[in-house]
Amino acid sequence: LAAEAQRLLGLPAARTAIAAFFAEHLNLARLDSVSKDQKLFPQFTPALVGAMKIEVQRTVSDLVFEQQGDLRDLWRAPRTFVNAELARLYGLPPPDKPGPDGFAAVALPKESRRGGLLGTAALLALNANATVTSPTHRGKFIRAELLCQEIPPPPPGVMTSLDPPSGEATTLRQRLTKHRESPACRGCHSRMDPIGLGLENFDPIGAFREKEGNLPIDPSGDLDGQTFAGAAELGALVAAQPDLGPCFVRQVFRHATGATEGDAQELLLKDLGAALEAGGHRLQPLLLALILSEGFRTAGNEVVP
Repeated sequence: LAAEAQRLLGLPAARTAIAAFFAEHLNLARLDSVSKDQKLFPQFTPALVGAMKIEVQRTVSDLVFEQQGDLRDLWRAPRTFVNAELARLYGLPPPDKPGPDGFAAVALPKESRRGGLLGTAALLALNANATVTSPTHRGKFIRAELLCQEIPPPPPGVMTSLDPPSGEATTLRQRLTKHRESPACRGCHSRMDPIGLGLENFDPIGAFREKEGNLPIDPSGDLDGQTFAGAAELGALVAAQPDLGPCFVRQVFRHATGATEGDAQELLLKDLGAALEAGGHRLQPLLLALILSEGFRTAGNEVVP
């Protein structure tokens, strides 16, 4: 079984399968339906959206197959893949020697505060609104999808929208601070907003900015008491979170089995987490451990009351 699994991982179809998993894990399919205000962001075209997807796909494929590297590097690597259009959005020169698809690997300058998948336009645009960013959505994505930390829905009857800007110029950070003063909102928003606020240097389509309107942006963020500014620093913090590996294992298990884990699978997930660590946080050893596990190879007959 291990030999057959290794053989299959060497086939081109394995790249397609891994790409499908990460597309589901990162919600990339939603990019096709994301709407941005065309007056504010005329460069947000289907071609740019397609480039955003390819950037993530190339980054994942390079790390998993070419480098066979540490999965945590997806969140902290100081390079990415761009074509001319995406390079323009990032304020970078077009790639010197692009491949047949127009993409090439490029190093990201430190001053861009961009790095890892959290700095890609795909994830920044996905977790933003049509006209403004959303620190809440960006923070929730990290808590819920990357760390598997539950964020309950808003209490019934609570208004989730922010008050529109008044006559006085304010930043989104300032308006969110007032929003968190509500006792009904404080509990959840205090766990999401401080993370997303550290990504405010990136506008709703992922372009870097230093001002919101005419007001300077405060790029400081906080993840459980650890401060950062920008996607590169946040990615390094996320990569060091103890919940990142176990959450990734859960996501892989759910995708591979088509089921949500229950109490009976907790020991299996713990064993898979140990296999991920023992394998240097690489994906292929984790997949082999999953395929060889009793929980993957057999079906149970649980009695449903």
